[in-house]
Amino acid sequence: MPHLIDSDILVDYLRHIEAAANYLDSIADWSVSVVTGLELIAGAKDKREVAEIDLVLGAYHVVPTNAEIGQLAYNDVSTMTAFAYDRVRSGQRMPGIFETAQKEVLIGKVIEDILLVAECSCEGEWEISDTDFNGAH
Repeated sequence: MPHLIDSDILVDYLRHIEAAANYLDSIADWSVSVVTGLELIAGAKDKREVAEIDLVLGAYHVVPTNAEIGQLAYNDVSTMTAFAYDRVRSGQRMPGIFETAQKEVLIGKVIEDILLVAECSCEGEWEISDTDFNGAH
């Protein structure tokens, strides 16, 4: 039976974590979704990492997405920022959304910056309650 491998396993593999390599070696037949491939490319820090990802993924079957999944992903990306700004302008909280000033930024750098913000935050500062989703604050 073929296995569809998620990006977390491939990230560990690309970081040369032995357990991930052993796991992939233990699976005779595996594939990766095109979405996982895009996640890996988006998280690459430089062209060398992109080349390594291309080399690894090129050796395996890449499962394409369908039109419905592609449309959902596009809608999330194209509407989430405007939705977040509308909530903030109306005085509501918008937990979990970070926007970068740069349009072309490596996701790995963004993640490092978010981790720094989290490390420098007070305990509980980023917790989300049920009221965050129904408009109350």
